Amino acid sequence: MHLAATSSDSDGDKIQITWFADLSATSRPKVEPADALQVSDDNWTLSNTGGAVIAVMPILINSTREIAASLQISEFAKASGHQIGGIVFDYKDDTNYSCFGWNWENGGWVLGRVTDGKFARYASHGMPLNPRHTYAVILRQEKGKLVALVDDQVVAETDKFQLRGILGISGGVPSLTISRLAISPPPGWPDANSPTATLHDTTTPLLIRAADQAASSWTAFNPIKPE
Repeated sequence: MHLAATSSDSDGDKIQITWFADLSATSRPKVEPADALQVSDDNWTLSNTGGAVIAVMPILINSTREIAASLQISEFAKASGHQIGGIVFDYKDDTNYSCFGWNWENGGWVLGRVTDGKFARYASHGMPLNPRHTYAVILRQEKGKLVALVDDQVVAETDKFQLRGILGISGGVPSLTISRLAISPPPGWPDANSPTATLHDTTTPLLIRAADQAASSWTAFNPIKPE
């Protein structure tokens, strides 16, 4: 199957097309306790009154250059916890992993590593967290650095991390809802930034992002049920 994606900008800005595999439509993470994860359509909600939990995806991201997610938190009381709610990568076990997400103790977004249960912060960005807002989060590997973006704004970057290993999500108190989790390039794709692509696996739902320097938009494509 040969695919082509086109997009235009009213200001004439250059548009970058990027293809993603839509993990939210194809996978279901595993977590203990199992009832900490609720699934509704393509939405996943992590909620655990005992504190933070990690839901692990059955996928390795050693060839991944970008992870995209849409995150929303529930209403929460001040100082309700200190765990990271967001994306987990390079996961070894529940006490050894890298992560990026919001951190209630620090009042913003944090990129760090948990080693033997102890968290070390490498980069952070203070920002009020709005439970009525869905945040577009990106982790991107570029030029030897890992760059984290929230709503198209760079909030953290470091050369101490690399997208690799097992992917997951973390949350607990307050609850975290993910309405999109995607990786680029899709598994088996040599180039995720070409406007055209040859699809060898005709079962993987895709997300196509069109972006300029100021904003981005997303389109879903399911090869099984083309829209």
